[in-house]
Amino acid sequence: MAVEFVHLHLHTDYSLLDGACNIKNLAKYAADLKMKACAITDHGNLGGAIVFVNSMKDNGIKPIIGSEFYLAPTSRFDKDDKITNHRGYHLIILAKNLEGFRNISLLSTKSFTEGFYYNPRIDKELLKELKGGLIGMSACIAGEIPTMIIEGRKKEAKKAIESYLEIFGEEDFYLELMDNGYKDQKLVNKELLLLSKEYGLKVVATNDVHYIKRSHAKAQDVLVCISTNKLLKDTNRMKFESEEMYLKSADEMFSLFKDIPDAIKNTIEIAEKCNLELPFGENHYPVFNASGIDDKKKFLRDICLEGIKEKYGFDPNKSSLSPEEQKVIDRMDYELNVIAKAGYTSYFLIVWDFIKYAKSVNIPVGEGRGSGAGSIVAYLSGITGIDPLRFNLLFERFLNPERVTPPDFDIDFCERRRGEVIDYVKNKYGEKSVVQVATYNKMKEKMVFKDIARVLDIEASEANNVTKFFTKVDKSKLKSDDDDDEPPVAIEYIFNTIPELKKMKEEKTWIREVLEYANALEGLNRNSSVHAAAVIIGDQPIENLVPLMKDKNNKILTQFTAPECESLGLLKMDFLGLSTLTIIQDTLDLVKQTKGISLKQEDIPLDDKKTYDMLNRGETACVFQLESEGMTDTLMKFGCQRIEDIIDVIAIFRPGPMNFIPDYIAGKHGHKKVVYDHPLIEPIAKDTFGILLYQEQVIQSVQALAGFSPGQADILRHAIGKKKHDLMEKQKDKFIEGCKRTNNIPEEKAQQIWSKILSFAEYGFNKSHSAAYAFPAYRTAYLKANFPVEFMCANLTNKMNKRDDMINILNECRRIRIKVLPPDVNISGINFTVDGNNIRFGLGAVKSLGSVAAEAIKRTREKDGKFKDFLDFCIRAGDSINSRTLENLCKAGAFDSFGIKRKELVEKIPEALKLADAFRKSKSEASLFDDIPEFNDTITEIKFNSEQSEYSEKELLAAEKEILGFYVIGHPLGEQKDIIVKYSTTNTKDALAITQNDSPIRLGGIINSIERKKTKKTNKTYAIIEFEDFLGSIRCFIYNDIYEKLMSKESSSNPILQEGKVCFINAVVKNSNDGDKKDFYVYDVLEVDETVNKYTEEIHLRFFEGSTTEENINKCISIATENPGKTPIIICAVMSNGVNVFIESNKKVNASIELLKTFESILGTNGIHIRVNKSFDDITFRKEPNFRKKNYEKESND
Repeated sequence: MAVEFVHLHLHTDYSLLDGACNIKNLAKYAADLKMKACAITDHGNLGGAIVFVNSMKDNGIKPIIGSEFYLAPTSRFDKDDKITNHRGYHLIILAKNLEGFRNISLLSTKSFTEGFYYNPRIDKELLKELKGGLIGMSACIAGEIPTMIIEGRKKEAKKAIESYLEIFGEEDFYLELMDNGYKDQKLVNKELLLLSKEYGLKVVATNDVHYIKRSHAKAQDVLVCISTNKLLKDTNRMKFESEEMYLKSADEMFSLFKDIPDAIKNTIEIAEKCNLELPFGENHYPVFNASGIDDKKKFLRDICLEGIKEKYGFDPNKSSLSPEEQKVIDRMDYELNVIAKAGYTSYFLIVWDFIKYAKSVNIPVGEGRGSGAGSIVAYLSGITGIDPLRFNLLFERFLNPERVTPPDFDIDFCERRRGEVIDYVKNKYGEKSVVQVATYNKMKEKMVFKDIARVLDIEASEANNVTKFFTKVDKSKLKSDDDDDEPPVAIEYIFNTIPELKKMKEEKTWIREVLEYANALEGLNRNSSVHAAAVIIGDQPIENLVPLMKDKNNKILTQFTAPECESLGLLKMDFLGLSTLTIIQDTLDLVKQTKGISLKQEDIPLDDKKTYDMLNRGETACVFQLESEGMTDTLMKFGCQRIEDIIDVIAIFRPGPMNFIPDYIAGKHGHKKVVYDHPLIEPIAKDTFGILLYQEQVIQSVQALAGFSPGQADILRHAIGKKKHDLMEKQKDKFIEGCKRTNNIPEEKAQQIWSKILSFAEYGFNKSHSAAYAFPAYRTAYLKANFPVEFMCANLTNKMNKRDDMINILNECRRIRIKVLPPDVNISGINFTVDGNNIRFGLGAVKSLGSVAAEAIKRTREKDGKFKDFLDFCIRAGDSINSRTLENLCKAGAFDSFGIKRKELVEKIPEALKLADAFRKSKSEASLFDDIPEFNDTITEIKFNSEQSEYSEKELLAAEKEILGFYVIGHPLGEQKDIIVKYSTTNTKDALAITQNDSPIRLGGIINSIERKKTKKTNKTYAIIEFEDFLGSIRCFIYNDIYEKLMSKESSSNPILQEGKVCFINAVVKNSNDGDKKDFYVYDVLEVDETVNKYTEEIHLRFFEGSTTEENINKCISIATENPGKTPIIICAVMSNGVNVFIESNKKVNASIELLKTFESILGTNGIHIRVNKSFDDITFRKEPNFRKKNYEKESND
């Protein structure tokens, strides 16, 4: 008879960076081992329980839910390092039934909310309270009883047993035996067997599983190194003592415990006791209740009828309706019936209620993102703002009566005020009934490769040189057929698919070693975090239904993910924060404030010619969704004339559909005849010129061609979108048969149409989603076209903490001729302010001032009037300023309106503060002696000298940059702008978009900052510089050998690497492992004049017939003769008939800025043309840098 055994102590990857068991792989392997049951017991949490239950059941295995809890040695409320084992003993607890699941969930919740101290901890008091339906096991050698045995505290071990017996009872407490190679286990097992006989307790064999196969032991060790930030070769680190902690077969476990067969048999006994069936499919949605509402469906219909009057402009209760009006009523009633039948009327009212609240307190709300925009009930009730009839959006895409799944509204709120809406919902349904949601971040292919390489002590640059090729793989090929998760073999697929990686794998041993571990670790959970938008709402405290935890910021979250919470009957809502809504509202507020125009975002007209003209010119900077270079180019080719064009361009400008852009544009402009596969497709695809761009069009096409119902058509759309091949084959047969039956379409033609529909459907976009994005995109474009100053001001305020965005916005302000002025104490608010046709920096941007002081200055000005002069400000600003903040205000230009030079103001600060202090003291004393004449408002004025010199322009700009973070009155590169633009091969903005690895660039700009650091191994100096041009800044690395070369050529009077230095860099762009970021490696730094001299290929002097005098020609010849060098002079004679004659002179000059300026002063701007050498024949950089960037960055400055 075959041996039976159940693993009851097992850690999955929800024991974060400790357990190396991918649950789906674990379940498949357990099935291969013919396991009948299996338990999950992750450290201190239940996060993997739902995935575990589903995966085990899918493989015919009985799932048992449990956890290895941390048990506080005293009370869970005691948080003192002096207490022995204060982090908690280990204790295995399993749930027998639903009561047990509820209790184990509450234990886990309270371990975080009440007992967290290093680890989430419970105590025996809590166990006594929540013991129902639970089984306890004594755990590994870190358990309370084993620890006391190891420490020789046998009496205390017995007391511990007695306490557990009191909690669990004799029948439900077991002593755990293990034999997986730990040195103390034999002693512990021996004593536990004796104790079991003394107390009549049963023993149970476990293996403390941490990985699936024996061969994964080293991969799990690598995982621990990742967790503890150690190298695999380090000797002084956390390391498991055994390589035996894998999912052993029943025979293997029996061979270990053949002398104690009951220990094996008792695993079956425990498994038979555990018969938990999770309550999937229950409904724990909160119930919408309001006084006087008995019939919720009628109440929702009444709301919709009111909405018809507002949205469609007719009375739905009138006796006679037009066909179009009846269409609205019919669609509404159809949806209301489906909603009621599915049981979601209360859900709609809940959403309606909090959106109504948000609008009532002027919180900007989006149009409704996603498929919810296809519901006319949502539109009429104000949940969404897009007319589904006008835009041909389908309700079945949102709620399919033939495949009922919970509806899901994604609601955008003003980012700044999103929290107010969540607070309203908490107050409405109870603080404990509304909780945010956890999400688990996976070790994806690039991250896992990088992590393992670091643990193996591989240079980061070498790992980067490998992972840069990962972007070449078609990501769609990495998707599994049955869900959206990427399979844990993606990295293997990548290395077998990309030729360069295939070759590297064959050539480099370390890559093969990384892959060996990666195959076991890829796809495991790396950490948990809070979901960006999801909120769970229940009909009772959430902790009664699912376990909760605290994140690092003490925020309460569900341990289960949003879909898992939904599967247990809880309502999931996405409260999304969208900064674009904040920008729109801020702009509208400014328009009202500056122009007296009251405008709501929903009242913005959709047919504004000025807006479309601006978009068609490609002026899309700061326009939501439309500002990328590729999108801008597509827009200009589209020729947008209506909102539908913007909806289409957002849908088509994506990987996949992009291939259809030329056909779409050709069809739109009549350059190509649009051909339809069947006449029935024409009305569906006419507006998109024969392309089935949207999922909705796919649904409509199969309805028209094959007679599918709306619900059946959506099932097909879902099957194609999720790549469910089995279901797609069934649907194909139905489609071909339906085409024949419904429209007598021959099978061969139906096959052709099916193939075309399949290709479109694979990339088809949800039109509701595209429409929801198009509205804020259009509105931001409208505001920019019609109220540019207010719009750009709102953008600056909302992006104040994002430097690169700020630079782009400031550059756009310059481009459209909006001046951005320094702050002004008499005009500025805390944030950026509109000042006529200009924008002013806010006082809050001034370094060291702070928002509190800025608010105090603003409040004082509003209460007692504008500040009369510098001294008046010092007096009235009072305690909100000190000498440092006053100096920064002076240097930032906040007092420029008083007509005093900034330098003199700074020099007068001590005098001003002294006089202000004396004045305030005299006023204070005068309040006691009002009748005494010497206490009055007169005070000595500060005398300023109009002859006083000002800071140099360089000093003024440097101060602005330091205090405001940006240049305001000018730019230190201003004088050199023409040279920098001419001799640079790119700019910082375009450099960040370069995709080709090892691309060389030459860039002119200014060194903003320098960090000098030391290498770990050689103690040599290297540098990191921030390099800025007119469009932004980049972070550049200078290797130690390049650094030494640069130091050798600089002089004390003219340092090469200096903050504020205007120069050129030659660098190489490398793709970073950190997302889409770039790394820049400098191999040379050149003076501006050195660059001009080195890279000027030819100087063309243009002599214009009829305007260039003989005297000027002779001057040029003379100057060329006086400056001999290697750069040829080319004479271009521009004849009055338009003919240009080029003459190569025998003159060669030493090119310099001064020489070029001299020629320009003689011949004018159009009289000189420079031909620049933009090749990179002189590159000497190392392609595989010999240092690890990450290690360097951790070290302190030199």
